[in-house]
Amino acid sequence: MLSHVWGYEHAVARTVDVHVRRLRAKFGPEIPLVTTVHGVGYRLADDARVMVDPEH
Repeated sequence: MLSHVWGYEHAVARTVDVHVRRLRAKFGPEIPLVTTVHGVGYRLADDARVMVDPEH
């Protein structure tokens, strides 16, 4: 998945965990963007309000 999504050829198992941790740190605890699905991985939170700015 990492090579198809991000083009990583030498990613380690914790690469996605690091990206999720950085996202959580950036948005803070008051914005629940990503939730953990134990034994599976991560997903967008049910109440996450995600908007894409086409200019960025």
